[in-house]
Amino acid sequence: MAQLGNVEYTQSPTKEHWAQMRHLVETANWTSDDHSVMDMLPYFPATRSVFAVEGDKVLGFAVWSESPETRITWVGFYYIIEELRGKGLGRQVWKKMMDCKPAGKTWALRAFEDMVAKYRSEDFPIAGEEMRKVAITAGALKEGADKAASINSTTTVRCVSQLSEDELKQLCAYDKEVTKQDRSAMLREFFKQKGVIGAVAQRDGAVVGYGATVPTALVERKQIKLAPLFADKFETAVAIVKQLLVDADPESPLIIYVLERSIGNKEFINFLLQQKNARHEITCHTILTDANDSFPIDLNACFVPHNHACHIDG
Repeated sequence: MAQLGNVEYTQSPTKEHWAQMRHLVETANWTSDDHSVMDMLPYFPATRSVFAVEGDKVLGFAVWSESPETRITWVGFYYIIEELRGKGLGRQVWKKMMDCKPAGKTWALRAFEDMVAKYRSEDFPIAGEEMRKVAITAGALKEGADKAASINSTTTVRCVSQLSEDELKQLCAYDKEVTKQDRSAMLREFFKQKGVIGAVAQRDGAVVGYGATVPTALVERKQIKLAPLFADKFETAVAIVKQLLVDADPESPLIIYVLERSIGNKEFINFLLQQKNARHEITCHTILTDANDSFPIDLNACFVPHNHACHIDG
């Protein structure tokens, strides 16, 4: 049975530490944390972390984001390797993370169902949103979007890669309207990441929605995640999905997470579940440290949250 040896804790992980973390997360099939998150975390300015290491081996870690544009400090990752669970290492990593808590911030995280009681009994007592997961193939969703999409002639949907600098600024401004946060620096980096495909809907010269797909989990699994998807109405959202999946492998597993109280959990999730072989589950819960705070996102425009650990939106 594995035992704790000469464990060291660092808040300055090396490139190799980050690589091991990525492998552990992707092997665990945490599909919410896509490739763009794993690529951006090591260098993104808001990233904070504690790694437990023995020699060159990563034993566990906690990684969180302290974005200055929001009151929410988001704990994106807390993980201990399986053979050392229950031996006190997790408690040490957790304590070192909580010792870093900045004043005036509400901490939040998402927990799987079997971990909610544990977290709520300690530092995160406040129950928040459920997050619901739909799994479908890209081909099935594309077929459904092709049938459902109907936008008027004044609305166009284009690839984000085709936008001018001024148009990209408009997209970032639209995101700020929805999320109530300035995420422009993160979004600019996000759309540069390998595998990220973005689409934006415009009407009469104004942005009325945008979305993205990005690879997630181990490369060989060929999974993709649809996130975010913000739009002024259902028809716009479906048109964006249609554009995003134009060149997608129809056999690729597609993962979509929606928030319990958002518009995505109404007409959009019903549309998703009408598609061939779609599967639905309540996958995790948001829990917080402070009852007097919440995510400021516009739930009437949030069909799918970005759920990006570098700068959480809702």
